[in-house]
Amino acid sequence: MNRSAKFATACVVGGFLALGAFGAAGQKAKPEEEERKVEAPVAVAADNEPVMAPTPAIDEAINRYDLSPQPLPEIPDNPPPHEGAMIDQPPYRIEPPDLVLVEVLEALPGRPITGERLVRPDGMITLGFYGAINVRGLTIEQVKVKIIKHLRTYLSDGVLGLYETTESFATVKDHGPVPKPPDDEERSPFELPVKPKGVSNPGASLPVGVRVRSVSDMKHDRPIARSRPRNTARFHLVRGLESPESQEPRSDEPTKADEEPVTSIKIPLEGEAEVPLRIEIKKEKLEAPTRLPSEIGPDGVGDDEEKYTPIPPQLSERVFVDVTAYNSKNYYVLGHVGSQGKLPINGKETVLDALNYAGNLLTSADPRDIRLVRPGRDGKPGKVYKVDLEAIRERGETATNYQVFPDDRIYVGANELARTKYQIEQLSAQLEEKTLREKLHAKPDAPKADK
Repeated sequence: MNRSAKFATACVVGGFLALGAFGAAGQKAKPEEEERKVEAPVAVAADNEPVMAPTPAIDEAINRYDLSPQPLPEIPDNPPPHEGAMIDQPPYRIEPPDLVLVEVLEALPGRPITGERLVRPDGMITLGFYGAINVRGLTIEQVKVKIIKHLRTYLSDGVLGLYETTESFATVKDHGPVPKPPDDEERSPFELPVKPKGVSNPGASLPVGVRVRSVSDMKHDRPIARSRPRNTARFHLVRGLESPESQEPRSDEPTKADEEPVTSIKIPLEGEAEVPLRIEIKKEKLEAPTRLPSEIGPDGVGDDEEKYTPIPPQLSERVFVDVTAYNSKNYYVLGHVGSQGKLPINGKETVLDALNYAGNLLTSADPRDIRLVRPGRDGKPGKVYKVDLEAIRERGETATNYQVFPDDRIYVGANELARTKYQIEQLSAQLEEKTLREKLHAKPDAPKADK
């Protein structure tokens, strides 16, 4: 058996011994509190120390948020909002039959939450597998918080975006710092045979101790280094071709390497040469979570340091709610216009806009008889505002070009000629009806007797 074959045998034997020793060390390093169960979601820190999620702080934030329908604010009356002095519409209240878009970034496998939801006549929207909730009279923000509160039964707070970890803790994409390649002094002086790139012969290899660098490595001038995961055994292969007597004597002072468990295997080669195989196993203690939910303060921060930040439910970036069809907010244009009926409100319409949308005035309309009727709220009487269309059109006055709000009525009256014509038509209809009735109730003439 030549020297290369003996060395290969030594490497195989050393590898098996190292794997067995590492497995034993891993079994001893298991923490005693491994089976402790914590109900709250756990965030993983960069140093593998589990961190409790801020459940108490999140509960308090959600319970403190008001999810009851709020009354609409009063519209100013002195003066009413008009062109040039408009006000913003109050927060939109969702009502049937609006279309609501609900998007959740992550959900249960095979149970996504995405797409539009129609508000049913009873005010409910369905979330499929996750049930249904009532959204009648709620704002978009209130609906978002209510959906998050409902989904906490199925999804964790982290999935719903209710907290975030600080910069000192790893995120999903953070795998820790990139290991620094060892220097030339730390590398093993012995290298296994490596097949050179570009050699067609499967059995070809380079001589022992020769390193091969790829073109990409040369471009970036990166040294060849093998990454080593944590909690793994370190191997140092030292080839000694000289006799043990010729080696330099070691110092009697203990070093850090001497304190660690070392297993040495010596396989004799030709003559007095030998190959010492040194296996170093470094044991690292794994700590189990020791923080309980009771140790977290009411603000979501532990006693030692802040490890996460609770996020208000209305600011969560993992749940999205919006209205895609505003079907419940309308106003009405009635009277002598081209197209009477209900029109959807966009937020900044005026009386002049509404008349244009309705097809403008008919020839029978009276421009001096246009009124804006605003129904009362909370049991209060309605209000009527007269519109001066001539001043708006011809003189550019804006005081009576009122801003339109949901449920407003714009009525256009008839002119004098149209009213007279209408009265004549009504009188004529009454005369015709009276004549018809007289004919029906008249007695037929008696037949004459034959002489």
